[in-house]
Amino acid sequence: MTFKEYYQKLKEEKRPPHPARQFILTIAEMTGKTPKTIQQWMSGIYTPSRETQMIISDATGIPLDDLFPASE
Repeated sequence: MTFKEYYQKLKEEKRPPHPARQFILTIAEMTGKTPKTIQQWMSGIYTPSRETQMIISDATGIPLDDLFPASE
């Protein structure tokens, strides 16, 4: 195997998703929403329902009011 072939083989290997991407995928699976929806929640474009907020709070172990503070 040549140096170039070895490099090409490495590029083709499956890699686990980045932890931040994996978080989005996990929350999407838990809530039944798309990863795009999760990204929109995180960017503040939309806010998840109260029920969904509780699911996320339970999954992360972070209090609901800390994760989703009331807007002032």
